[in-house]
Amino acid sequence: MAIKNAFHLSIVILAIFGCQARPEQPTPAQDLYANFQPITSSDTLLVGLDSIAGESSRVIPAKLFLAAIDSVLIAEMIYEPDTFDFRGRAYWKLDLDENFAACLIGIQQVWFHFKYLLIYSKPAESFVGLIPLAYLYGGDGGQIMCESRIFGLSAQPIIVTGYQEHYIRWVETNPDEPEVIDLKSVGLRQWAQGGFQEVPVRDSSKWLEMVPMPYE
Repeated sequence: MAIKNAFHLSIVILAIFGCQARPEQPTPAQDLYANFQPITSSDTLLVGLDSIAGESSRVIPAKLFLAAIDSVLIAEMIYEPDTFDFRGRAYWKLDLDENFAACLIGIQQVWFHFKYLLIYSKPAESFVGLIPLAYLYGGDGGQIMCESRIFGLSAQPIIVTGYQEHYIRWVETNPDEPEVIDLKSVGLRQWAQGGFQEVPVRDSSKWLEMVPMPYE
């Protein structure tokens, strides 16, 4: 009887140690975060439709992106993907402070292009923020685009985003000759308390000079 009990005890011990020896599987957020390439940046980064700091990027399956990003952040995307018919690319990542990192991801669906800054919380090991930095979308009647630059990476980062809206408008006084409308604006966000907070723009012309649109 003692031999039988000892045998059962050995099986239990082996099962316990076997479970402890199994490596933990990364969560989708951890898996996605690992795909971004760390970069050592200068004080300024350009995030354009075609210009990206660093040349390397990795293809991100749509299934992984949707599994790694909370539905609340998905809802904040300008063009929310409702199917798996889109392509994602992971570009770079860099530290914002000791607890948070910024990750640049590109999303393309049809001819629409978007680049978002994902904010990753290291303590929570999850993505907690999503900010559009560059995009181009619209249709035959008009397009909307933006590009950004990130300044002050060695101190308190600030994002400067230039927006341009182009569309055609017909007016009653001249219905045969459409009016071409080009609107430009700028937005500022500064890193504070674990997030990029919007700040007032006091001199838009000054900031627009820092983020010229590529199709002007």
